[in-house]
Amino acid sequence: LELVDGLRDLRSILADTYFYEFHVLAAIAKAMEKGFLKKTIHPELKGLATQTFSRQDAEDHLPHFRNAVKFGVDELAARERLAVVYEKLGKVDDAVIQYNFIGDALYRMQKAAKAIKAYQMAVQLKPGEILITEKITRIYREAASQELGKGNVEHAVQLLEGALRIRPDDREMFVQTMQLLIQEKRLDQLADLCHNI
Repeated sequence: LELVDGLRDLRSILADTYFYEFHVLAAIAKAMEKGFLKKTIHPELKGLATQTFSRQDAEDHLPHFRNAVKFGVDELAARERLAVVYEKLGKVDDAVIQYNFIGDALYRMQKAAKAIKAYQMAVQLKPGEILITEKITRIYREAASQELGKGNVEHAVQLLEGALRIRPDDREMFVQTMQLLIQEKRLDQLADLCHNI
């Protein structure tokens, strides 16, 4: 049996308790349903590689992957695997939702580079998704602002140009990048920027 609380398995918990086995099992089941206890291992998914799944494999295992998100300890990894399963099934919107959730969580954890990768997976599936491209450009803008604060104009310009590649219609960002290039007298880069946009 797998570990329940990180130290003991179900058998040892039942042996340690003074209550009837049924009550202990019911309490553990309720705790898992409410998210107080999370599985560390999902035996039904052990050893499965989602990248090699056929469409039929994805359909067969979809309920297990959904449960892994709901009951698993590593929710982000479970969501990533669920997103791949949704991709295999052609459920693009569901996969985008998972990648968006992953990106949001990583952004809150201040892991901007990983958040951008998750958002980019979503954009690859659904190009031009404005809500997600706005999140990516916000991260680029924040990083550019930090670089400007450090006096690293060159890196700030690169970040802003990267954001413009994602959202070329963002006039405010274009003006900000253009002003930086003019301020730094980088007319060649300014010409390239205007040509590329």
